[in-house]
Amino acid sequence: MPIVRVDDIDMYYEELGSGHPLMMIMGLGLSLRDWGAQLPTILAKHFRVILFDNRGVGLSSLGSKPLSVGQMAEDTVELMDALGIPEAHLFGISMGGMVAQHFALNYRERLAKLVLGCSMAGGDFRSNLSLGKALWTRFGLKRLEHSAEAYRSICRLLFPENFINVHRETLEKFMQEVRPYHSCPEIFSQQLKATAHHNACNVLKNIQSPTLVLAGTCDQVIPAERSKVLARGIAGAEYQEIADAGHGFYFSHAEVTATVALKFLDDRSI
Repeated sequence: MPIVRVDDIDMYYEELGSGHPLMMIMGLGLSLRDWGAQLPTILAKHFRVILFDNRGVGLSSLGSKPLSVGQMAEDTVELMDALGIPEAHLFGISMGGMVAQHFALNYRERLAKLVLGCSMAGGDFRSNLSLGKALWTRFGLKRLEHSAEAYRSICRLLFPENFINVHRETLEKFMQEVRPYHSCPEIFSQQLKATAHHNACNVLKNIQSPTLVLAGTCDQVIPAERSKVLARGIAGAEYQEIADAGHGFYFSHAEVTATVALKFLDDRSI
């Protein structure tokens, strides 16, 4: 089991492929398994892909330090140190995109290119704390038992209804596999508070790495307009929407996501 000591935690990670390193940072409450197999596998044909569980999630321990977006960015750079990686591309999803913003601002010499998916800058949009609480209630995420209804609740949060209807059996099987590695309510709450305190609005202009911002047109968690504002704040950032996709576009539209990311990262096709 690939676990390394990172600061005050034991961090679980997985590697695929070879080439320039690509660190993939998962979002709120989810583990590295939630990327699914398709997107990492495609990207690993061109890059050394490193997936990892954020502190307190999946097989990574929580440690004693306060859980913050900045701390998770520090964890990322220390994982790179442990793996002997001087520089990498970053691909952060949702909360992982906020972590990647902190990384870009504080460890710019360690960053090549930046991909921010279904993410936001914070600041005026710090209503995401109340949004998160509303989603927590609306989709029944307070019920963390591994029931069929709990799986369906998470699917409704991440994917449009038409995608769920077509792929219902596949999604339920996938959720049964990944759900045991999701964060407990206490860690979810801590991560939610960490995202609520994220505010990069006034410093986005300091991000110097080439940046691509991706958004799903049907995202219920972080609407595309918020991602668009994020892109506007970063000089020279590219912005692209993925049609008919929700917050989990990296899973539901993995091939489209890979195509766009590869063209940006290395001007390649899948």
